[in-house]
Amino acid sequence: MYSNTHTIRLGDTSLLAHVCYDDQSDAKRPAVLLAPSFKGLNNDYIAMTQQLAEWGYVGIAIDIYGDGQSNDDPATCKALMQPFVDDRGELRHRLLAHYAMAQNVDYVDSEQIAIMGFCFGGTCAMDLARSNVPIRGAISIHGNFLKPEGLDCNIDINTQILYLHGYQDPLCPPEGLTAFAKECETYGAVNWQCLFYGQDKHAYTDPKAGLIFLESCVYNEQTTEHTWRCVKNFLSDVFD
Repeated sequence: MYSNTHTIRLGDTSLLAHVCYDDQSDAKRPAVLLAPSFKGLNNDYIAMTQQLAEWGYVGIAIDIYGDGQSNDDPATCKALMQPFVDDRGELRHRLLAHYAMAQNVDYVDSEQIAIMGFCFGGTCAMDLARSNVPIRGAISIHGNFLKPEGLDCNIDINTQILYLHGYQDPLCPPEGLTAFAKECETYGAVNWQCLFYGQDKHAYTDPKAGLIFLESCVYNEQTTEHTWRCVKNFLSDVFD
């Protein structure tokens, strides 16, 4: 199994991308970009790239903050994330840099790339989809539904979208789905679906969820397992 960190240079900024794939085969294969939560590129997301590699993909955990920064302190994480919440244009710029890098990774089929993300990473996944690049799929796991303001947005008609979301999420309220549905209708994007978990709150896939925003975040092991099954099935469907 190949597992290593690649560096993307954007001016004075260094973005890291952890790449993992099965190097026992030299066949081209799909790639899945993995966008972390506001915690940044930590070992949990690096480990997830191996799971993606075991499914037969090139797993690429991406770095939005630069220099692979990560933290567990909620206040520090929010400070790292906020500039990209405020400037979705810069967020898109960094996402597109990762997408371009993925196209040139050994063994990646450049026409078969998808993205998935957790919390803030879900925003990243949808913002890459809105950039009108020909990705095959975008998965948001307890991410928000908010469209960036002041940017041209258009979801490629062939991009399939999956939202996996806690219906009791107070940080990313499910009411946002209505606006997102209208957004997709405007673009002509018809291949989208959403699954709500009726009793779940924010960050339900994170075992440390209760330490983040207390009652707003609750881990659910059973829902997490179901989420990963949905992810696996979705990726199998979107790739040829």
